[in-house]
Amino acid sequence: MDNRVFDINGEGQETLGRVLQLAFEQKGSNTKAKYFVVDKKKGLILLWYVADSQKDKVTKFLTPLSAKAATPMVIEWLNSDEAKTIELGDWDEDADHDGSNGAGWRVFCERWGHITGEDGLDYDGSIVAITPAYMWHGK
Repeated sequence: MDNRVFDINGEGQETLGRVLQLAFEQKGSNTKAKYFVVDKKKGLILLWYVADSQKDKVTKFLTPLSAKAATPMVIEWLNSDEAKTIELGDWDEDADHDGSNGAGWRVFCERWGHITGEDGLDYDGSIVAITPAYMWHGK
């Protein structure tokens, strides 16, 4: 699907697994993550394909990962020091309000179902990007 729209935030590994399953299925029934790249604003970008001109910018997984296999790896990344350096957008920040905030994540894609990296590269083989995000809980 070329006009894919996807943007979900939430908490927990079980919910993340269901969200990744939906994102992978939206890209195609046999979609697997074969590559990844970490972007300081977009977070962890999972890709099923990369152009030859982009192969020096990404890391190839040892084996292609299904949504189920990718989920614990994404959770580990979200808990990493590297994930804590990602610049969060307005709706993902640890906002000050009269409630509480909990650690969570955001899974999304951009126009055409792609992700555009900080270097301006259009990763058209992207499945999704994942960033840490704070979940805002009212009183």
